[in-house]
Amino acid sequence: MVFLITLLSIALLTASEAGAAEITQPDSLELVRPQPLEILLPRPVEIAFPSADGGVVDALVYGQSQDVLVLVHGAQFAKESWKQQAPVFANAGFQVFAIDLRGHGKTKGGPMDASQRNIHLDVLATVYYAKAHGARSVSVLGASLGGWAAGRSAVDAAAGEIACVILLAATPVQHPENMQGHKLFIVGRGDLTGSGRQRLETVQNQYQRASDPKKLLVIDSEAHAQFLFETDHGQELMQAILYFLEQCKSPLKTQSNENSREETSNPSPQG
Repeated sequence: MVFLITLLSIALLTASEAGAAEITQPDSLELVRPQPLEILLPRPVEIAFPSADGGVVDALVYGQSQDVLVLVHGAQFAKESWKQQAPVFANAGFQVFAIDLRGHGKTKGGPMDASQRNIHLDVLATVYYAKAHGARSVSVLGASLGGWAAGRSAVDAAAGEIACVILLAATPVQHPENMQGHKLFIVGRGDLTGSGRQRLETVQNQYQRASDPKKLLVIDSEAHAQFLFETDHGQELMQAILYFLEQCKSPLKTQSNENSREETSNPSPQG
């Protein structure tokens, strides 16, 4: 049984509607109604690896897969803040890296004066570490300040390194038009900045400037970034992210399955 995301009071702005004055309700995005399932909780493994500027990134790794998802916390949090969401993503087929940004937890920046500000280098280090250890696809989900780090990484990473980027009420990046991969922007309709402005205005501007493919989800909530998971819409938000992430997995698995079927239907000629 499926139901449209309109029932969840979440709005979707598609690329073709980017210039519209208002956000329209979606007509194509459907979600599976959440069911009470017994989720096997993978025990995380703590690892550390270097960043490009001589720092050290600390991470909790959940599950095993060649499809990797990097979780990047907001300014008020650390890697442990994803302890409720990370196992869900792992059970959905991802190896999950929940990282500390420099200045949080055990992650440290390099020795240069500017190192402490370069939090995106922690995300890039994770992307490259995962690729070096067999990842076929890497996606990044960043919240608030971590959303800026995720977006900046999608700008700076080599072409093809990041499959998808999910920006959860993200601090804006300077050149969103240069972000690579599939993009999902998420924000609460009533989420306000420190100056009292609607964060939706900034997120919508970032969305409009970003290149395709892209989507925008607006949730009927005042909660900010990771706090959205704690609202009545938290479970539906997770389902929306999981739905989006399905397109981010490596196509090599599908290609491998197709090749297997071809070999079965077209056996090699006998010598």
